[in-house]
Amino acid sequence: MTYKIPARIMREMLGEQTPVVEITSEDIEQLCESMRRLPKNAAQRYADLTLRQASAEADRRGDTERLNAKTQENYFNNIVTVFNFAVEKRLISHNPATGRWLRQSFEHEKGQAKPQFTIDHLNRLFRAPLYTGCKDDELGYAIPGPNKPRRGRFWVPLLSLFHGLRLNEAAQLYTEDVKQRGNIHYLAIREEREDGSKCDKRLKTKQSKRDVPIHP
Repeated sequence: MTYKIPARIMREMLGEQTPVVEITSEDIEQLCESMRRLPKNAAQRYADLTLRQASAEADRRGDTERLNAKTQENYFNNIVTVFNFAVEKRLISHNPATGRWLRQSFEHEKGQAKPQFTIDHLNRLFRAPLYTGCKDDELGYAIPGPNKPRRGRFWVPLLSLFHGLRLNEAAQLYTEDVKQRGNIHYLAIREEREDGSKCDKRLKTKQSKRDVPIHP
């Protein structure tokens, strides 16, 4: 999934049948210029178009929603990794995407704080129909109604609010991840099951593995 969009960008911008040894630094520069013009969520918003066509159509519509700087940087790093793999397999002698200035052009401003939820944002979120009474927690979760369901849509924002969990960390919890040490109940944020076996859970970094005390 991580490489799905970058791989599509490479296929469409470089040519699916282009021999990897023929790809030059200039080709990568042109790819990067095209990538900067890609509209946000192009696969969904311009589903029947190629990426180049999606960019042209976005220009025609005056659509200014383009890939954000962090997404561009992530895609570029993934593309660099693909070429590094080709070097390791001796398919090419050098990586055409390793120019220092090219990499620096994708580095978004470090240390720039992400926007934080304000008290007003949090009040609006937790006074929504899902928490005060809704039709149901499927398509009717935002429609006022008599029901107060207590499933995933209800718990994930609360788990994130009180425990500092990322979305995927909250959504992939198993009941066995709720543990107790002495009198303290906590959430074991892990990639593996109770018996140590692998599963479909994933963590963003190695440091993400941790024990989080459950808020009262």
